[in-house]
Amino acid sequence: MQYALYLKEGAFLSEASALTFGAAKQAITLDAIAKLALSQGKLPKKAKEKALLRLALYELYFMSAPRYAVGEEWVKLAKKHTFGGFDKFLNALIRNLPEEKPYFDDLSLDYSYPKELIDELLALYPKDQVIKMLEVGNLPAETQARLRPGFEVKRLEKGEIAEAIENPGLYLMNRTPTKLIKTLSEKIPAPETILDLCAAPGGKLLALHDKFPEAKLFANDVSEKKLDKIRENMGMYGFEATLTEGRGEDFSEEKQFDLVVLDVPCSNTGVLAKHPEARFRESDLEELQAKLFEKAKRLVKPGGHIFYMTCSILPRENPKEKPLFEIQVLPLEVGVDGGYGAIFGTGLV
Repeated sequence: MQYALYLKEGAFLSEASALTFGAAKQAITLDAIAKLALSQGKLPKKAKEKALLRLALYELYFMSAPRYAVGEEWVKLAKKHTFGGFDKFLNALIRNLPEEKPYFDDLSLDYSYPKELIDELLALYPKDQVIKMLEVGNLPAETQARLRPGFEVKRLEKGEIAEAIENPGLYLMNRTPTKLIKTLSEKIPAPETILDLCAAPGGKLLALHDKFPEAKLFANDVSEKKLDKIRENMGMYGFEATLTEGRGEDFSEEKQFDLVVLDVPCSNTGVLAKHPEARFRESDLEELQAKLFEKAKRLVKPGGHIFYMTCSILPRENPKEKPLFEIQVLPLEVGVDGGYGAIFGTGLV
């Protein structure tokens, strides 16, 4: 119901997107509800059947669709796309479901996040903050744009998105990475050279170009496909950078830079509203994060700086060394991603 109310208040996901994103996010809760209606047997294991079941339950409990309509629509689809009597199973299950969405008094089952993730968050943050983050992660993400060349961010309405993509005065970017770049950049002297070690698609590099237009830019990423996106943005937004392809941890140490930007691969725990799959994904990236940080330390000039950034809210994904400055943003409201930024190096302005 919360999701349905949010859609009525101005979110502009299509119905299909609302269903697929919503059912993906609420998979744990939807499976728990389905089990309540089972007199015997187990939930289906086939991906197609599992998807149909979750979509039907999501439409019923989170989009306030009438039960008869849900049964008619999804049983018809089950007849068309599945075999072995799954349509009859689905029809019987929908009929036996609770009238109202049940409350389990269990954060994992009520908010559809793995218990291990919830336990980790509760060890880090107050319970009321954790619940708020879980709620925000289940709602649709906003589309936002940075107004170039400054750092003001606006929420885009439905009719503005296509135009914004073609407007070089706007760059699609959430207010949190924008805030991190702005805050970190104001604390260091203007660099002459900037390396973004994991650069695609290039939004942070573009923001640094807008902040430090005289700096020479260097960008690296692991594949030509990723570099093509940077090239596209270079043409669109009118900046130049020297591009290299390869793993960041293997980057050549022949040259050093005044500023090395390290936006490392992470668990995405700060952007769960955008990435439904991330909550179910086991994140084992700390070794890679540490290797990239050690590489960045060898690439920065004496007296230079490293910007270390993630879209994570888990401190274990941050360097173990004490930074000169750090900022953590928590996803406590719609439109605010979670993220971490820190400065390492020698001295601040």
